[in-house]
Amino acid sequence: MNNKKRADPSRKKTLCWLLLALLAILAVVFLFAGKQQGGEKVQGSLIVEVVDGRTEEPLSGCSVFVLENRAYYATGADGRTQEIMVSAPRTEDYDGLLAQPWGEATLIVYREGYIPYALFGAQVTANECREGPRIYLFEDDGSTQGRAFSVIEGPQRDWVDQLVRLCEPAGTSPSLSPSPTASGAN
Repeated sequence: MNNKKRADPSRKKTLCWLLLALLAILAVVFLFAGKQQGGEKVQGSLIVEVVDGRTEEPLSGCSVFVLENRAYYATGADGRTQEIMVSAPRTEDYDGLLAQPWGEATLIVYREGYIPYALFGAQVTANECREGPRIYLFEDDGSTQGRAFSVIEGPQRDWVDQLVRLCEPAGTSPSLSPSPTASGAN
């Protein structure tokens, strides 16, 4: 009689399925981790300006938190920060159609007595110093019940127009020029 044990076919099949499931889970984890790391980063700088939202007077002593740097920067008497170097992630969502050449930073601005302000998508252009964005802070009169302003900066106008032209359906010709004013229309 042969004493060799033969592998149970059902056990072998179960082990194969477990191995495949483990490989699939690992693949998803690695893909997700790669997406979380972000793609290409754009190195540029910003000089953030903060003003009073009603008077437009510069506000000194504001704290500007740049999420990508995990650091705070103060505004001076002119309401501006020093030049802030930023390594901002560039979205690759449009690369197959029209690459977005800038990175996007997140800024959160604080000042005692004012409503906090969060700006998402602040554009950072490679190897350039942007004079801006300009942040308008409003005195906290209690009407926002402690909630911050949150704003998303839109893409550059020329880039948007180009994207719209690329995506327009055949046979249409939308006007991308400013619409006539009511007084100019006949």
